[in-house]
Amino acid sequence: MKEYYPLIKQLPLFDHFKNDKDLDWIFNCIDGSVKTYSAGETIFSRGEDMYFAAVVLEGMVQRLGEDAAEIMDFGDFLFSGYEEGKSVAAPADYVAKTDCKLLFMRWIRMAKVCNFECEFHKQLLAKYNELKR
Repeated sequence: MKEYYPLIKQLPLFDHFKNDKDLDWIFNCIDGSVKTYSAGETIFSRGEDMYFAAVVLEGMVQRLGEDAAEIMDFGDFLFSGYEEGKSVAAPADYVAKTDCKLLFMRWIRMAKVCNFECEFHKQLLAKYNELKR
């Protein structure tokens, strides 16, 4: 995971984290991980329960909606319409357009501050809510 920190620090959601130890803490808190997909591989299928938010770190992802297709690349959220306390179903099919790497974060932990009420998590939530607007 640490090998992706230089890329992750470029994301608006994480650009205020300057110290790798701070990122270690927050990724432990939000269950962060990086996954690799090959071109053509399905990431999420429409209607599938989504437990993780995903952000594109490398490559491109195609969102295949009912009426249009959308290409997503560095920094784009695959889906960010999470509501606290509700299950989330993928609104469309998401397929790797090219080989890609995605940062996954447990969305329920993105929706509220952890039991430790750490400053890192508060900062992340404030930034996330700012970006969602």
